[in-house]
Amino acid sequence: MLSILAVVMGSQVDALNVAGRVRRATTGLYLVGQWMLPLAVWGVSATGIAAIGMSTLLWGLCLVASMLLMAHQAWTVDRRERTGPGTATAAAD
Repeated sequence: MLSILAVVMGSQVDALNVAGRVRRATTGLYLVGQWMLPLAVWGVSATGIAAIGMSTLLWGLCLVASMLLMAHQAWTVDRRERTGPGTATAAAD
């Protein structure tokens, strides 16, 4: 599931021309959440320390915040700024 979200998020960051602090926040929060969420679950099962499991809320919130940032970008981006598939104009031949 997380790998599908990674492909979608990665393609949309480029397609929506996300740049600057928003791009760093989006990718940073997503990468941290994507890797630390499963590691926390594995850490609990490997060590039995339940306190590690409580951090899954934090890593899940990182993923949610990243996706909310991208949803805001998608909602507010000007259509002329998009460069993704299907947005190219026909060439004047």
